[in-house]
Amino acid sequence: MVHNPSGKTSSFNRKTTIHDICIYADYKSDESYTPNRISIRVGNHANDLSEVEQIELSEPSGWVCVPLRDASDRLIRTFMLQLAVLSNHQNGRDTHIRRIKVRSPAQSSDVGSARLPVFTSKEFQQYAFVR
Repeated sequence: MVHNPSGKTSSFNRKTTIHDICIYADYKSDESYTPNRISIRVGNHANDLSEVEQIELSEPSGWVCVPLRDASDRLIRTFMLQLAVLSNHQNGRDTHIRRIKVRSPAQSSDVGSARLPVFTSKEFQQYAFVR
């Protein structure tokens, strides 16, 4: 009997940079439903997914974060992300993953370096800065 892995697939409208993927699992509550081996795959579409990481969880309790990097240690950029549960603890068949977070790097929006207009009248200058 062949067991197909359970999992989740997410697709993005544009190529997205991914910093890490975090999985919340609780062995004490879920026992045999808790994932043991997980494969993380990325690609442009469902037919070209390739594995970038495979992790083994040992009775996890809480968040497990997996940084995603390519072979050159750069952040992954992808259109599609798949998380596949390859096996569960105690050879369980169904899977409980309580929450999944896919995180991207924070984008800097430095207001101080933006070009702001220079006001010349006193009426406008009094509103030029936030105190």
